Amino acid sequence: MSGSGSGHSEDTACEGWENAEGAIQSGRSYVHTFETTGEHEYVCIPHEAVGMAGTLIVE
Repeated sequence: MSGSGSGHSEDTACEGWENAEGAIQSGRSYVHTFETTGEHEYVCIPHEAVGMAGTLIVE
């Protein structure tokens, strides 16, 4: 995950998770508006080692 185009980096995401800022509690939601089209890779930080990752395609 590079975060290019979003203004964020993998380091920033990992720091947020380590500081308990990245967790979404049960019953809560998260919304992100992509400003660029294309493929945006992501990982589930606590489960990255077991391959929990994906790609969002924004058209």
